[in-house]
Amino acid sequence: MGILSLEETPILQALIRLSQKNRQPLHVPGHHLGRDLPPLFADWLGPAARLDMTELPGLDNLHHATECIAESEQLAATHYGSGRCFFSVNGSSACIMASIYAVVRPGRQKVVLVGPFHWSVWRGVEMAGATPLVFPSRFDRESLLALHPPVDSVRVALAGYTDIAAVVITSPVYAGIVAPVADWVQLAHEFDCPLIVDEAHGPHFGLCSSLPPHSVSHGADLVVQSVHKTLPALGQTAWLHVSGRRVEEEAVEDALLRFTTTSPSYLLLASLDVAQAWLRTEGAVIASRAVATLGLFDEMHGLSHDAERMDGLRRWWPIGNAAAALHLERLLEAEGIFVEYVDPSGALFLFPYSVRVRELERLGAVLDVWRQANDQRDAKLLDALRFVSERHVDLVVGKPAALTHTKRRWCRARQAMGQLAARVVVPYPPGVPILLPGERIEPGHVEALICLAELDRIPVGSRVGQAGLELSILAD
Repeated sequence: MGILSLEETPILQALIRLSQKNRQPLHVPGHHLGRDLPPLFADWLGPAARLDMTELPGLDNLHHATECIAESEQLAATHYGSGRCFFSVNGSSACIMASIYAVVRPGRQKVVLVGPFHWSVWRGVEMAGATPLVFPSRFDRESLLALHPPVDSVRVALAGYTDIAAVVITSPVYAGIVAPVADWVQLAHEFDCPLIVDEAHGPHFGLCSSLPPHSVSHGADLVVQSVHKTLPALGQTAWLHVSGRRVEEEAVEDALLRFTTTSPSYLLLASLDVAQAWLRTEGAVIASRAVATLGLFDEMHGLSHDAERMDGLRRWWPIGNAAAALHLERLLEAEGIFVEYVDPSGALFLFPYSVRVRELERLGAVLDVWRQANDQRDAKLLDALRFVSERHVDLVVGKPAALTHTKRRWCRARQAMGQLAARVVVPYPPGVPILLPGERIEPGHVEALICLAELDRIPVGSRVGQAGLELSILAD
């Protein structure tokens, strides 16, 4: 087991070195090394405020990295085996949008979107002025999850296309199921285009044998990882890997400039720096220990876990009933247990590396109480879940960007059936769109959305008016 030390963290080392100098801060940020922060916040932030700096001598520049940031990025790339790693302080969403923007060009303007996909993927298509080719998920009635469609079915449907800019897949999906990434790489390369993998929930993959391999190891061209989701890092931290020769690093770098702040937080950069060092030193042993502990949870509840196809740090608990979901949420909160999310389809538990057996026993006790009172699934809900997962997306326009400035109006959800959606409608979490702009609103959409609204899960892109849930539709 390696030891995480300051020598492994070039950005943090540079920040600490500068913070130890006796100096007068006549530069941004406006809190001036914490001196001007209101005590209400300063007491919580503590000495970390002294590391919240700007592009001072010795601290490099994220958008033209040649010193400590470049060194840390290279260390991260070496860990994964990628050609280049770009740090992001704007989360994986910015990286996903930049990835799509970087590959769309004249003659290559179609982007294959393999369900389920995050709404940032859709925004990337919009921003790039691309045409989406949407391939719906397949719904699994046992797990109640939207899973990837078969690779061969997409291959057959794409026969004859010569203008594909990229294939985009999500692996793992939010609940932790991993796609056969190597097969998707082969498919994309058959059409002479890169594979973009939204691996936001998998930056810890490959750390140990009990975790799935990461997508870089499968030959994916662009891989986006949300560092803060499953590594010990601060919110908004992410990185983007570029590998192979299908995508120019300079094109990615230029695209990232369009979606990233020009004033990056050095606290976030330091967090990314420590994350790459943790991966290369302590990470493997700590991750292996956590996954082994979670095996006890599986034994307690008779669960099976496929290390090749499932994330070892999360567990999905299918529900299939809105009232039962609300019951579980209340039971958990009563015990002070706050989970990643609970909705009518199920509950997602994302465990820390420091997970303890007694914490698992506490969670297990709640689940046992819940299970005794809830064993019925709502057939109508399951039909709605299947519809939104497997629906054929037929858009009124080829390029979503064409709808950006169209006239729209709000309408009661049930009266909106048959109309064209004007906005992306997304339950968040998990961030997978239920409605896309230009998509015709059908009863299955409305049933799923109303079910969420009844649990106070108002999807982004919708609103609650005096008469209930409302959707934005294209005006006549």
